[in-house]
Amino acid sequence: MCLSDNVVMDKDAYIKQLENENTRLKKRIAELEGHLACLERHVAELERRLGMNSRNSSKPPSSDMPGVPAVPMSLGGLSHCKALLAEGASSRYPLSRRCRRILKCREHLWTFVRNARVEPTNNAAERVVRQAVLWRKSSFGTQSERGARYVERILTVCATCRLQGRSIIAYLRDACRCHLNAIPAPLLINTATQSAKVA
Repeated sequence: MCLSDNVVMDKDAYIKQLENENTRLKKRIAELEGHLACLERHVAELERRLGMNSRNSSKPPSSDMPGVPAVPMSLGGLSHCKALLAEGASSRYPLSRRCRRILKCREHLWTFVRNARVEPTNNAAERVVRQAVLWRKSSFGTQSERGARYVERILTVCATCRLQGRSIIAYLRDACRCHLNAIPAPLLINTATQSAKVA
């Protein structure tokens, strides 16, 4: 065996080693491409979910991200809806009466379409009265007219202070102090709101 034969054998072994390495790398690249495709699908799903709001899904408006202005719905759909309601109102079907009632008060029903600041649901109002409803269920209500007036007033104070971010205890303390000193109770409404109404 001469030196040139050893060089040829080394070359063949080296080529075989490179081919094995190439095959292994191709498998790894295929695995990584599959993983990348899976991650791209996952990112696309997350972006789709992130873009969901009350206008393009069944989510309530209260779940919309703060600071993002609501996009008003198309007014073109309203004319189509109005035409369908008019058709339903003039028919002899059982729902014709309901169609007539909707047509009668349609200006008030579709305010949320024309004004993006108006929510299409009453979720905010439902959340405000929720505590009162839970209290009534757990305490079985009141037994007198005087008790009913007290509960109305205290729950109104609590809900209003909570909405304004004010301390309920501080407001009640100030109201009791004013009552003991025979001076008018502190205002429950914001003075900024009051001055805006006066101006």
